[in-house]
Amino acid sequence: MSIGAQIPTKMPCNSLPEKKRYSAITIIKLQSTKRSMFVIPNFLIKFIASFFLLTKIQKKVSIHNQLKNNRLSLSIFVKKMLKAVLFDMDGVIVNTEPLHKKAYFNMFEDIGLDISERLYQSYTGKSTMDTCIALCKNFDLQHKPKKLVSIKQSYFKTLFKEDQELKLISGVKSLIKNYYNNGLTLVLASSASMHTIDNVFDRFDLNPYFIKKISGADLKESKPNPEIFLKAAAAAGCDKKECVVIEDSTNGIIAAKKAGIFCVAFKSPNSKNQVYDEADLLIDNYSKIEYQRLKKLIS
Repeated sequence: MSIGAQIPTKMPCNSLPEKKRYSAITIIKLQSTKRSMFVIPNFLIKFIASFFLLTKIQKKVSIHNQLKNNRLSLSIFVKKMLKAVLFDMDGVIVNTEPLHKKAYFNMFEDIGLDISERLYQSYTGKSTMDTCIALCKNFDLQHKPKKLVSIKQSYFKTLFKEDQELKLISGVKSLIKNYYNNGLTLVLASSASMHTIDNVFDRFDLNPYFIKKISGADLKESKPNPEIFLKAAAAAGCDKKECVVIEDSTNGIIAAKKAGIFCVAFKSPNSKNQVYDEADLLIDNYSKIEYQRLKKLIS
């Protein structure tokens, strides 16, 4: 029996207005046959539409929460990124460079060695032993490196005791306190002898702020070899990516970059003819790298 036969003859389907004929249903005609019809109730269509709409909303909420969590994780990472600062000493914390220079040139005079200003400056940042080894090799000296070191250190000790005008670099004590009060770990990584380091730290009361002091004189190689900064990062208990080095010499900057550590170069008026090209940041005033500013710069 056809569908048309089921409809009463008094009300033929053709006579009904299109709106009223199927007000309760929606008809989708399949193109494959004219005689068959697939009928979907309106409530089912509304249910399906609501389902897809809800799924879309849930997806957007999920993406929003994921982005929110990612931003939170990134924020935590940035906060953890700066954990330690590794300081050089001569030219960064205290200006002992003039004393070292006097001691070296007194030693040069004693052994009859004529050293130019430019050649002397090329040794800035190296340990006294490495400098003396280089001098013996380059000038074919009869003296042993240890003998030259002994002469130079003797002059330096005398000058250090007699020089009452020896002062910390302007602003460095405030910077050290600023880092310490913000929870950063501080380590000294200097090419100076431990005797000189201890004298400087005792004289200016710096010991309470630093957890470790490392002397390049106690290592196999001094700057520009990165060993001293790798040891300093390890002493701080931090990954090198969480550290910052503050240096004033070409050799120190090269050592920091070889170690893979962010390097701030301090343009000291007493460290002349130094090359700062490899440094990540060049400053001439310590107020520019106080904790809050430095944290933003490296993040």
